[in-house]
Amino acid sequence: MARRNGPFDLAVVGAGIVGLACANAAARAGKRVVVLDRDACANMFDAMEAIAKVKLNMPSATFGNCLSVARERSIFLPQVIDVLGGLNEVRNKRFGHGMTEPFSLSPAEVDFAYLTCVAGVILFARR
Repeated sequence: MARRNGPFDLAVVGAGIVGLACANAAARAGKRVVVLDRDACANMFDAMEAIAKVKLNMPSATFGNCLSVARERSIFLPQVIDVLGGLNEVRNKRFGHGMTEPFSLSPAEVDFAYLTCVAGVILFARR
């Protein structure tokens, strides 16, 4: 994504699923949008988890359960599920469910985690 300095037509506070949906809609309508978030990585993980639950029709499941079903149904390559599962383990070991604290990772790890979540969102959304 290109980084530009203002002025912007819209500032969206929060990179959760609703914030990103609003930013996407505004950008598609030709608006210059900036998304601000204190922990976009955690919110992107939550967005990926929410989409997985909807697509797999498992509204009360954990993300780990969603990945188990994805593996059983051969929805994605096993290597893809392994990467998403590894990210889920990092989240659970450091924060437990709910992610009440920001990711405390190096900048490179944050970039990897964020991009992995974006890929997960796309994979589940296109399923």
